[in-house]
Formats: sequence, C-alpha cells, structure tokens
Amino acid sequence: MAYKRLAPAEKLKTLPAKYTERVSSWDLDWRSPIGQQVMSELLTLAQDLGGWDELSRMEQILVERATFLSLRVSEYETAKLDGKPTTLEDGQYSASVNVLQGIVAKLGLKRRSRQVSALDYAASVAAQGGAPP
Repeated sequence: MAYKRLAPAEKLKTLPAKYTERVSSWDLDWRSPIGQQVMSELLTLAQDLGGWDELSRMEQILVERATFLSLRVSEYETAKLDGKPTTLEDGQYSASVNVLQGIVAKLGLKRRSRQVSALDYAASVAAQGGAPP
C-alpha cells in the first residue's frame, strides 16, 4: 500500500489533546515541524538516559510520556508568555508539571553513560579521520 500524502490542512500541526499509546503510534508526518520536534525531544531524553536501546520497555514508555508532557507544558508556557490563548487551563498545566516531575524522578535526573564496545569506538575514531588518543 502506497503512502497517502496528506494535504497541508490535514496534517497535524499541534500536539494531540490526549496521549494515545506510544509516540510512534501518533499519526504524525515525521518530516513535519511537530513530528521533528517530538522525535528530537524523544531522542534527546533517551540519549541522556544512555540511548533508546539501553532502556527497558517501561523506561521507553516513561520517556514517551515525558516527551509528550514536556512539549505540552512548553506549549502552554510559550502561549502564556506571548499573551496568547492556551490549550490547557492553569490547573491542567499544574497537574501536567507535577506528573512530568514524577516521571523525571522515576527516570533519574542524572545522565547515564552508554556502553560502547572497543570496535564501535575504533569505527567512530576512524570515521572522524583520526587516531585514538
């Protein structure tokens, strides 16, 4: 089945009002600005935790929820600072921040190092055109 190209008016331009299941289950065009923003935030959070592949499935689920809430909270704060109407009410914002704080506390506030094999390290150094230090 071929990919159906959506008209610009049909593309998702803001975060959905409700988190469904997983980030990847959203019907996002990952080339769109919101799709790229979601994926960037998701990968940044996962990288801070040692990389997506190093996370357990439960940690991946928490990273997905943290991504969604982080973007919703940022969207609300930006609208408030710009004096524009917000998609959340103040109580919903406060609840979202509290839930986000709980998720972040479960994941941990410190970066985790990623395990790199000697072969991966040598390939990385060779790709950069240098010799190991």
